[in-house]
Amino acid sequence: MNRYLTSLRLVTAGLVVASMVLSPTIVQAATHPKPILLGIIRQSDQSRMATEHAIGKRSALIVKFSDWDAGLPSLQYLHNSITSHGAVPVITTGPNGYAPLARVISGEEDAKIVEWAGATRAFGHPILFRLMAEMNGSWEPWSTGVNGNKPGEYVQAWRHIVDIFRAEGATNVRWVFNPNRTYKAATRMRSVWPGASYVDWIGLDIYNFNTPAKGGWLTFDSMMKPSIKELRSVAGQRKPFMINEIGCAAGAQKPAWLKTMFSRLPAYGVKAVMYFDFLRKADWRLTAKPANLAATRYALRRNGITGAGDLSRAAIERIVLTGSP
Repeated sequence: MNRYLTSLRLVTAGLVVASMVLSPTIVQAATHPKPILLGIIRQSDQSRMATEHAIGKRSALIVKFSDWDAGLPSLQYLHNSITSHGAVPVITTGPNGYAPLARVISGEEDAKIVEWAGATRAFGHPILFRLMAEMNGSWEPWSTGVNGNKPGEYVQAWRHIVDIFRAEGATNVRWVFNPNRTYKAATRMRSVWPGASYVDWIGLDIYNFNTPAKGGWLTFDSMMKPSIKELRSVAGQRKPFMINEIGCAAGAQKPAWLKTMFSRLPAYGVKAVMYFDFLRKADWRLTAKPANLAATRYALRRNGITGAGDLSRAAIERIVLTGSP
């Protein structure tokens, strides 16, 4: 009996020691999920930084809407306002004007594309290009059926632009194929998919407008599930996925919506999320009401949402370049 008790004590002691050794690893795995890079989209750098200060998180990805004719923002701006802050730029652009796709395909935009490519190469750091986004809607100048654009021309134009960038040595670019969420009248994503060799990241734009014309109050899952299903059926399972724009309009349920949205990102394999923090067409802002702000701060802390400073710029750039931490 004494021998049995002695053996039992030894076994118990061994289990205690083992749990002491293993528990830090277990705790670390539970409290350090895979990073999801954050971006806050605002009208200006000053207003973006005000939101960042309020939510306690700086953007790891800084979105800039750049007019096609204006070209890439200056290298001085990109360095001073983005990379020096530990972030990576996300450039949103596309050729506009009458029948832009035919013009791109015919070579009439080649000088402008070469200019874009040269400036991008000179920048030297990783950069995400969100090219001709929301093409599956009817409101963009590059959408099929708009401005005389014919089926198949979107793919030809996309490939033409990417081919020129590659020929010009702008290898620091990562291309983001970014349709709007799936909805009844949308152009099918398959008809505008440029092909796996021409796309590095895939993305979606998702908005809960909370209006009768837009379907009323929509949950995050009700919009995301059909959209990611369609997108993955086209792009496959391996492309890294980001949400390029997301917003929730004002409403009593907004704080809960924000908490749910941020908590559900890992389930969909989201590696980056950019919140549209504007007062435009609806009040999307995270800081408009104390309850929205409190919900956002809670959700960011709880769900591994990662900003500049949480990771080094080198680590953020590695995720942009490879899709992995």
